[in-house]
Amino acid sequence: MPEVVGEAALRHPPGDQEALAACLLRLLEDEALRTELRARGPVQAATFTWERAARATLAVYREAIAERRRC
Repeated sequence: MPEVVGEAALRHPPGDQEALAACLLRLLEDEALRTELRARGPVQAATFTWERAARATLAVYREAIAERRRC
């Protein structure tokens, strides 16, 4: 899921086994890429916080309430 991994992982089309194999091979053969992605991982993970999740959930609830009032 691009919105989860951002630029911290290689991506391929869902269900495309050949593309998945190509990504894995690339990771096996490219130490610099592995190092770069390993460094990006924690940075990407840090963007997911409980506060952010709570704010997004609250926004969805507010939108649902506003929609219900329009009906």
